[in-house]
Amino acid sequence: MTDTNPIQAEAVTAETVTLDGGSAYVIKATTAKLNQSAASTVYAKDVDVQVGAIGWAESELVRGDLSAVGFASATTVSADQSLVGAARGERVTVSNSLTGVVVADQATLVNTRPLLVIARGTAGLDQPVLDARGAALAGIVAGLTLAAVWLIGGLFKRRA
Repeated sequence: MTDTNPIQAEAVTAETVTLDGGSAYVIKATTAKLNQSAASTVYAKDVDVQVGAIGWAESELVRGDLSAVGFASATTVSADQSLVGAARGERVTVSNSLTGVVVADQATLVNTRPLLVIARGTAGLDQPVLDARGAALAGIVAGLTLAAVWLIGGLFKRRA
């Protein structure tokens, strides 16, 4: 069964879903192809998004080109000239894109400066914005700041 070009749908379930200029809240399919489309959540074996947006994608393969993906969890994640909030997978390849967090066994990052990379192996990465030492320091500073706010707030409550 193929569901082609639903303009707006709450949920779309089919073997192959092709969205061209439409939107869907949830897509459940073997193959999901989005072109100039948006979906909140996609569960599929293969996800291919071209000039579109996905909030959450769980798949074996997530491919994005000129797209935005909030979170991608897949065996293989590939993004080119895209915005990726977080990517988790065995193999993550991101090129010419903005990326927040990458968690992977093998990460290939070309012309990309992610905020944080957690990977067993990396290729093409000069230096993340936040390395392990920077992340630890940021955590310590955040913890001390919260502790200070909590202590100061407790002093003002006792006086009132």
